[in-house]
Amino acid sequence: MIACALMGVVLLGVAQLVAAGGRYLRVTDAKVDLQHFSIRAMGKLTRELSDSDQESYAFDNTDPAGPWLVFASPRNEEGHISFDSVGRMLWPKQICYYVRTIDGTSCLCRKEKLYSPAPTAPPAPAPVDTVRDDVTLKEEIVGRHVISMEFAKSTVCQIKMLARLDALRVDYGLRLETQVYCRN
Repeated sequence: MIACALMGVVLLGVAQLVAAGGRYLRVTDAKVDLQHFSIRAMGKLTRELSDSDQESYAFDNTDPAGPWLVFASPRNEEGHISFDSVGRMLWPKQICYYVRTIDGTSCLCRKEKLYSPAPTAPPAPAPVDTVRDDVTLKEEIVGRHVISMEFAKSTVCQIKMLARLDALRVDYGLRLETQVYCRN
């Protein structure tokens, strides 16, 4: 009987260790996923913005609908930079990044608006509501759990992104910051 009691205590201890290990693994997986998706989202945004022109982007950190960034892109639908017959770069689209809540999760979203014909000079930034609020444009979720974005403009575009995840009652936050030099 004493052996059974000791065995029960040992098994209870082992079960608690296994449960704690499983919880630690789930929390770690959630943290790694948040890091992966946040870095991927920031990478996509910075790659696209770096193709733009210094004067062809606009942003607002104070919009009640959420922060947004709109900029011109010289890349066509296939992802290539195209030129007209005289060799001038074409600017076929405006891209809009914004934060909004979808199914209770704060997300970094992206839409693009194509121009036909494409202008040969970078167009002025489109009003955000003509891109962000246009339901005919396809919305792409670039990152989940992105709760805020901040943009600042000096000689470069400064971007700050804050992502937060509550995984199994463990609050985990991630802050990414970068500077983007517009090449065109």
